[in-house]
Amino acid sequence: MVKPILNLAPPAAYFLKKGFFFCSELLVLFLLCRQKSEISTGARVVYWFGDFSLHLEGLELRQNDEPINLEPQVFSLLAYLIENRDRVVTKEELITAVWGGRIITDSALNTRINAARRAIGDDGKRQAVIKTFQRRGFRFVAVVSERATSNEQPFKISSVSGKPSIAVLPFDNLSNDSEQAYFADGITEDLITGLSKLSGLIVIGRNSSFFYKEKTIEPGKVRADLGVDFALQGSVRKAADRVRITVQLTDLGSGHLVWAENHDGTLDDVFDLQDEITGKIISALSVQLANDEQRRLRNKYTDSAEAHSWFMRGRIRYREPGPEANADARNLLNEALALDPNFAWAYALRSYIRFHAWFFKWNNVSDSLSTALADAERAVQLDPNLAASHSYLGWMLMWGGNHGEALAEHETALSLDPNFAEGYVWYASTLIYSGYPERSVEPMSRALQLDPHYPPIFLINYGNFLINYGNMYLQMGLYDEAERQLDIVRKMAPDFPITYIFLAATRTAAGDSAGAQQAGVEIRKRIPGATVSGLGQQFPYANPKHMARLVEGLREAGLPD
Repeated sequence: MVKPILNLAPPAAYFLKKGFFFCSELLVLFLLCRQKSEISTGARVVYWFGDFSLHLEGLELRQNDEPINLEPQVFSLLAYLIENRDRVVTKEELITAVWGGRIITDSALNTRINAARRAIGDDGKRQAVIKTFQRRGFRFVAVVSERATSNEQPFKISSVSGKPSIAVLPFDNLSNDSEQAYFADGITEDLITGLSKLSGLIVIGRNSSFFYKEKTIEPGKVRADLGVDFALQGSVRKAADRVRITVQLTDLGSGHLVWAENHDGTLDDVFDLQDEITGKIISALSVQLANDEQRRLRNKYTDSAEAHSWFMRGRIRYREPGPEANADARNLLNEALALDPNFAWAYALRSYIRFHAWFFKWNNVSDSLSTALADAERAVQLDPNLAASHSYLGWMLMWGGNHGEALAEHETALSLDPNFAEGYVWYASTLIYSGYPERSVEPMSRALQLDPHYPPIFLINYGNFLINYGNMYLQMGLYDEAERQLDIVRKMAPDFPITYIFLAATRTAAGDSAGAQQAGVEIRKRIPGATVSGLGQQFPYANPKHMARLVEGLREAGLPD
């Protein structure tokens, strides 16, 4: 199973009585240990959800950084629910935690629950944040981001993990030919992929790194935006068969240059040059390599520099939306595979391109789920240590209804590449369709931590990132939150049809028939001839209740059976 990126302290209850703390001997010991840990790391844990933040050290709830007055017992109750948000907390446990086991009435408990809900914009009817489970207890169900902050420096994602963190920023193309820009981008992506395999390092995802392409790099701003310790910058000059890669590693905290140097060679040497750069980073950051990581780092994927060049072109083209880009990307990967029929990564990427052509019915080609699955299986067979191969295979298996096998493939992928932001998105999506929407919250949060600057194309190419949030909340019964997430997607990518399919289901479940019918109008605009059975069959829910929600929504939206 995948280990969490943020290894925070275990849950604790915060007790208040007449303005003073009181706790059991065990809790006193725990708080002292936690305080010592926070002093040693300079970190203070803050929980963020929506516009709110709960500051444990200051015993303060804030909305948009403005403090909200709370009674001590309400704060303690809210803190305890958040820290134990992975499960339902019983009434008895809350009474023990907040009231020290004193006998109180159900009315008193409900008064505090209602006060907590009001403070965070929730209520007993919506239950979008604090959900009541009849005869069982309560659970904090909103998505929470845990951060460690300090008065001296901005939040860093590595501050509580003990691992250094790095962003590989887009390398500049210094070649005379602007067409060679793909090569500089490809080198950048290869370095991100190589470094992200390291369990002892936190690596920001590709989308957030490329957010800074052709922008002035200000170390302090990058550090504040991404929460990382270091940035790798560079340039690539390619002329004929010669390559020069110039790199520099910057400590974003001080702004000081750690090292800078040139790496020269031929196109056939490009993999060795990347290995040299990766080795320098490992040494400079004192990254400890786990078993087999050194061997996996040396994986060149292909011995053909020309095949690699076609692959880099195809990888860039596949990130662009639409059927034309899809067809171009497939053709470019076909060129790579013609030169190297054992190029696992090219098979893996082509499998996802084929999946899109099948799912969106693009290009009138013979692509199908079975051809996409065959490519993914071939990729895993050729290179079982390539995380992307397992993620793509898991994705295809899930759409084929093999949910258990799919989850196993995703977990393998994330064990091979603990920084694989896209892999966490695919894993979360598979958990939702497999009937475990609650379990998808954690991988979704990790994906967002590793890749916070996702572009609209992320909606399509990386497992429908925010769509996942909408689908997750829909199947958890949190319809207001599902609507909110889907509305964000609608504004980012107004022509993306899947948004309106989930909006129809969400609005139907929430009792908004008129809203569902409006979503139906948008579906028919974007998918002429859409039917309930045709669309319903495309979504591989393992849980019949989850499928029923979708089907009922499509019917309410006015689509014919």
